[in-house]
Amino acid sequence: MHYSSGMTPRIDAPPTTLRPGIDVPDHRGRTGLDQAGRGLDRNPAVVVRDVEVTSDGWHVLRRTTFDYRRRDGRWVTEQRESYDRGNGATILLYDAGRARFCSRGSSAFRPMSTIIRTAC
Repeated sequence: MHYSSGMTPRIDAPPTTLRPGIDVPDHRGRTGLDQAGRGLDRNPAVVVRDVEVTSDGWHVLRRTTFDYRRRDGRWVTEQRESYDRGNGATILLYDAGRARFCSRGSSAFRPMSTIIRTAC
């Protein structure tokens, strides 16, 4: 949207499409869904560039574009999608002896529970 210095819409500005969940409340009353993750600044090797809401049904699917500094010092731009089901937790299993993430293993969680074991 184009604004003059007085923050009044210009007459030649194109019509604005209000996006549910971003600009106006969605069917669950949520706004600002595209703001999650933008304030992440604790890791100097990661800079969040953009957060796009790709689906805002009952849960929210976001595509995040970020710059990542590799071990050799080069910066690369990557994208990842994240599925937000609200407050919850995930388990990422890491084998310190092998210095890698585990992709297999048994799970003691009951089937169809809301706990998701993350695997790489």
